[in-house]
This record gives sequence, structure tokens and C-alpha cells, in this order.
Amino acid sequence: MASARGSVVQRTTFTLTVTSSSIAVATSLSTQASTKFAIGDRVYVSSGPLNVRKQPRTNSAKLGTQPTGAQGAVVGGPIFRSNYWWWKINYDTGADGWSIENFLEKVSPIPTPTPTPTPAPTITDFDFFLANGGLKSTNQGSFVTNFVTATLVSGTSQSVSFSTSGLPAGATATFSPTSCSPACSSTFTISTLSTTPAGNYTITVTGTATGGLIKTTPFTLTVIGVDTIAPSIPTGLIATAVSSSQINLSWTASTDNVGVAGYKVFRGGVQIAIVITGTSYQNTGLTASTIYSYTVSAYDAAGNNSAQSSSVSATTQSAISAKFVIGDRVQVSSGPLNVRATPSISGTILGVQATGAFGTVIGGSVSADGYNWWQINYATGADGWSTEDFLAIVMNLDAINLPICTASLQTPETTITYYVATNEQGANNELCDGLAPTNEGGNRCPFKDFASLRVREKLFSTADGNFGTKSVTVKVRAGTYFIHPLQLFPSEPLQPLLINANGQSENESVVLMNYNGEQAILDGTCPSNISGCDFPENPGKIWTILEIYGSNIIIQGLTFDNAYGRNIQIGAADTHIRCNKLIGSYGSDSDSIKATSGEGPVYIYGNEFSGPNEQAIDGTKARDWIIENNTVRDGGGFGFKFEALNVLMRNNSFINLRSPGVIALGADGSSPHAKEYEAYYIRAKNNTFAGVKKPDIFGHCYDCAFSGNSVSGAEAGVHFGDEHPGYPDGCQNGTWCLPSTNASFFNNRFRDIRGLEGFNNVFVVADALRIIEFAAGNNLYCVPSGEQPIFWRGGVVPQDLIYDLATWQERSGIDYGSEVLAATDPKCTSW
Repeated sequence: MASARGSVVQRTTFTLTVTSSSIAVATSLSTQASTKFAIGDRVYVSSGPLNVRKQPRTNSAKLGTQPTGAQGAVVGGPIFRSNYWWWKINYDTGADGWSIENFLEKVSPIPTPTPTPTPAPTITDFDFFLANGGLKSTNQGSFVTNFVTATLVSGTSQSVSFSTSGLPAGATATFSPTSCSPACSSTFTISTLSTTPAGNYTITVTGTATGGLIKTTPFTLTVIGVDTIAPSIPTGLIATAVSSSQINLSWTASTDNVGVAGYKVFRGGVQIAIVITGTSYQNTGLTASTIYSYTVSAYDAAGNNSAQSSSVSATTQSAISAKFVIGDRVQVSSGPLNVRATPSISGTILGVQATGAFGTVIGGSVSADGYNWWQINYATGADGWSTEDFLAIVMNLDAINLPICTASLQTPETTITYYVATNEQGANNELCDGLAPTNEGGNRCPFKDFASLRVREKLFSTADGNFGTKSVTVKVRAGTYFIHPLQLFPSEPLQPLLINANGQSENESVVLMNYNGEQAILDGTCPSNISGCDFPENPGKIWTILEIYGSNIIIQGLTFDNAYGRNIQIGAADTHIRCNKLIGSYGSDSDSIKATSGEGPVYIYGNEFSGPNEQAIDGTKARDWIIENNTVRDGGGFGFKFEALNVLMRNNSFINLRSPGVIALGADGSSPHAKEYEAYYIRAKNNTFAGVKKPDIFGHCYDCAFSGNSVSGAEAGVHFGDEHPGYPDGCQNGTWCLPSTNASFFNNRFRDIRGLEGFNNVFVVADALRIIEFAAGNNLYCVPSGEQPIFWRGGVVPQDLIYDLATWQERSGIDYGSEVLAATDPKCTSW
């Protein structure tokens, strides 16, 4: 209570805020006072212990407890609080105070002589309070409710009537009920008019008992002014078409007597959006080359809306080209191509790019001046905006799934199938039609060898020099086929087996394959007395066994052996070299498979390379090659230079190779060429290296990557190469060559890395003169107990070697997320 017991006038200030513009009138609340006891009654505790509290409520301070049977006299109450009726008891012993009547019973009176009558109390004391402290607010023209609760402090309960004073002009107050006998409650409502002045008012509630006792309690009423003034109309509306599907709007802010809450955007007279923050809007999802009209209105918190602004219109740009997407690799298909600062023919020319220039799409497209423009980050030279008409996408090799070599691997259905069988009895090159796999008699038999005129015309150059017939399959039965003695082209006695095919699609392919899984060997051995066949290092071997040109060629399931220079030489597009065994190429500068031109795509997969060779695959000038699921043993690895572009090597196994670099992403610059890099966009992914020297060497390679590979038993991990000792300036043609750029190595695993120039655990060799702009991370470096990892970013060996991962990360600014673990850690032993 705010007033002391016995005061005649009591004032209690409280605060209650209601912001709703419409509040329903609460129903009246009235509680009939308990009559269980009366002041002066003797009572006892019927079920103890019973709490004795300082005030009549459950959260009041507890003064003590009374046991079952304790007696006392009622000196106050009843008061209804906390859902209980409370009585103030003067106990015979222990604490006095307020207790709940539920656990009290009246003591039966003992008959006594009739006492002298005692006059009844002539003074009644009551109190009352307002719910929630009293602070209330309401809008003009609305109403608000509150509750008055009256309590009997002492004496006999008398009816108390309620009234208010201090109401603002036009406001009225009502009570329901208008009077009640404590303890009791009454609901009162204050109603205002729309003309009631806004402001804060002190309202006094007065309670008057029938005995004449008066109590008062003040509270604050806030009357909130209702806003009826709309914001000003937005001005300066501008509509700008920024693409084929988006128009941007902006306008000048409106003003309001209270404040603008937001804006409504209309298109063609129909509301399409609400803008709460700022004065702009981006309308997306529109149709290309279409005109749209817009207006804008403003509104405030009171719901007042301005009129719509003046209408403006804009036309979306013509349809955006979908030729490329951000991140695509592209090449200049026809140069020189201008590179501009902005996507417009009036944009400043920053430079030009030549035919074949390689780059990455980083922006666009933008339609302007009749062209679609793309922002290109070129490998060298100026970067900027170029028209798409002279750009071609680099083939997405990652999206291509190649088949697995199995007995059921299918080849395309071609128009005709021929058979060759060197061991077939009765086969004759001139009489056999080659259409039967076995000798059925007469001319129904396979060709004896590859010297047949019909085979020659189907696979090789015809007499008039034209391409061979398209859509043909040649199946070779078990046996060894010596290529040189066939003398297919007498004027060139060392000419290899030559496919010059004219396949135009998968269903018009030229297929050379084994018959039903039989081992058919194409052998390069020739007599040593034949001129040109007597190579000093390996006499009796021709230079090349098979050369292929044209398009849509499949070489499948054959065995190649005894070539001096190379087993297969490729100059054909859309070519599959798959599921073959390629045994050695025995010269000092030999390659089992050699590229001779920039034709592509070429797919080399499921093959087994073994025996001596300088490189298993020499991808000189290779373009759009996938090399997948091959096994390479004992010889050399793969190399790509002379502007090789877009090569993906994945899921290959390299075992016990002798070449210094198993995968050469670029070269050492010893060969002259007109470009700044040896190779572009070469990736090695998810390969396995075991018992090799250096699994990869980056050399003047742009946008090349080594990721997801597992390396064990190598001399070094990732190696960014050494320059050819004869060309310390970087390339044979001097300033043209640039260090490897945009290189990356992620998610690789290295263990048992030993022996590079007497050092162990050399995981990364990245001389700052050989590599710039490279990224790395999430690699696993496994180190034997008691040893340290080694990284090198350049400088002098051994002073500048880095012996811990944290220092390497700090100095290089890369390789975060990687970890160095003991070689015995499960992560290092589980692969």
C-alpha cells in the first residue's frame, strides 16, 4: 500500500500504457468477502505447519510458522490476494501476522456468564489500488479501461463508491459497479472524443465509504493525438533498365508532419511492392525488350497515403546471352579482338587479344550497341569487356563421363565390319571378303593382314589421297601383326599403319579393335637389313606403329610393342584410345602416345602403359584431352607444352616411374614458341603416385591445378619446376615466357617423401621466380617421427628452407586448412 494505516487520504501514483486504437471494455470483476471469521474470533490451526506472513500475499516475507492446534485471535481481514482469503491473527505464542483461512478453524466458545455489552467499532478503515500501476494511454476518439481493487483494513466492511476528477475536455469515466463493499473490485472506463486534446493528464480516483471515510489515488492518462495528414507526394521518380529482366527505380523522399513510414510501388497501376527503408527499388523477373510504367506513393504510421507520383516508363534490355556463365574458360576464336573498359563500342580500348588468347569469364553478359559483352580476365595482356561473337568456350571436360573397360564395353554400330586374322587357315588377302571372322570356305574368310586393298581403302589413305570410308569397324583376331613388312606404302618403307578416317559422328566412327577380347598385337619389329630400320640404340624397330588422322576414331583392346619412337601418334579429333596395352617405346626421346596437332577432343582411358619410354603421353599442343583410369608403370609420365590447352588427368595410377616429372604441367621453356605460357588450364585430379620422383612439375603453366591426389614414395610433393640450364631467363625466346600463374593445389595427400637433393619431406617447392598468384589448402603432409616438413618459397638452400607449416602459411599466404601429421596417424596410413 502506498499510504500508512490510519491516514484519511491516500495517494498512489501508477503507470499503464495501452497503444491499441481499439480496446474492448473488460467485464466487471467483483468478489464477495469471506464471512468465515470476524474480528475478535478465536481460531486454531487445523493443519500445520501454517505460514505466517508480513503482508496478505504468497510472495510476502514469511515471519514464521504455527503448528497444528496453535490458537490466536483474529485482528484483521479478510483480504483477497493471490487467490486466497487472508486473516491477520494475533497468535498466543510465536509469530503474529497474515495466514490463509483454508487452514484455520473457529474455536468453539465456552459458555460464560453474559458479559457486559461492548460497543461496536465506529471507525472502518479501507484501502484501494489500481491495476498495473495506473499509467494508461489511448488515442483520440477511443477508450481505455482499468481496475480498482478495494480492501478492508479494519473495522466493519462498508460500501465504497468511486468517482474521478481531472479528466480532459470531452472525456468521461464510468465504473462498473459504481460501488462495492471491500474486499471487492470495480472496472472503470475512460472514453475520449476525437477532439479531446492530446497530452498527459493526472486523473484522481476517489473512494468514499458510507461511513464517510475517503481515500484517493492519482494516475496519469496519456491521450495520443491521431495523425490525419498524409505525406507529400514522392517526386523525382526515375526508372532505369539495367538488364533484360530488371528495372531500377529511385525517387526523392516525401515529408510528413509525423514521419514517413514507407512507400508503395505500383507497376501499371497495380501495387507490386512496399519499400520501408530507402527511396529505391529493384524490379526483377521482367520480360526482355518490354516497356513498363511505374508510380510511387508514400504512407505514414497512421495509415495516411499520399497520392501516386507522376508515372515514368522504361524498356528492359534485349535478352541476355546465355553463351557463357561466370567462371567459364574461353578463347579468342578470331583476333585481334578489342578489349574495352566498358561494355560498349564507345568504351576505351585497353588493348587487343590475338586468336587463341585464353581467359576466364568474370562478368556479363551486357547487351549494348547490338552486341553481347562479357568481362574477361585474360591470361596475359589487357583484361576487360569483349564481344561474344569472337569468343569460344573451352570444353567442359569435368562434365564428361567415360565408360569403364569391361568385356561388355560397346562400340558404335557401324555400316560394315571387317575381320583380320593372321593365323586363320585359308585366309587370303585377295580372295577373302573379310566379312567373316572365320574361314567358312570360298571367299568367306577374314583378311590375312593389313595389306589387303579393302582394308587399306577403309582405314588408310586411298590412291587418290582422300579420306578413307567412314562408319567401319575392323576387328583383329589373336596373333602378332608385323607392321613394317606389310609395306603398305612402298615409297615410304617405314610408314606405320595409318588411319586417315572420315568418321563424322559416334555412329559414323572408324573402329580398330580386338575380336572378342583376344590378344591382337601390333608389332613394330622389322628386319635389321631394311634401310632406315637399323636404329643404333634399338635396331630392328620402326619409328611409329600407328598414326591416326581425321575424326571419330576408336582404338580399343589392342597390344602395341616394339616401336622405336612411339606406339600411337594422334592428329585426329573426337578420338578414343581405350583399353589397350602399350608396351614401351624404346628410343631415347620416345613417347608411347604422341600428339602432333591441336585437334581435339581426345579421350585416353583404361590403358596400361609399361616398359621403357621417355613419356607415356606427350600432349604437345593437346587441346580438350581427358586422360583417365590409366595405369603407368616403369617408364615416363605425361607432359603438356607448346600451348597445350584444357587437359584433365583424373584417376590414373603411376607406379615406379623413372622420369623426373611424372606430370608436366607446362615445360622448362627450352622450346621456342610465340606465347607467354607453355600450357593453359591443365588439371591433375584424384591420381595416385607411388615410387615416383616428382609427381608433378608446373612450368610456365597458366590456370593449372593439382588436386585430390595421393603421393607416396616420391622425391618431392608439389614442384614448380626448374628452368632449362641453357635458358636462365625463362624461355628460349627470352621475355615471352612468364612464371606459372593462377596455379593451385588442394586436398592432396603426401607421405614417404624422401631424397630430393639430400632432403626428406620436401612437400612444396615454389620458388617465387617460378610461380605467382597461386592458391593451396586442405593438404595432408605426413612426416615420420623426429623429422620436419620442408617448404620452399625461394632464396638460398638451406638457409631459406621453411621447417614448419605455420611459417609456410604466413610467408606464402596460402595452404590454410592443411595439416602436418605423424606418419603413423590413421589419416596417413589408411591410403
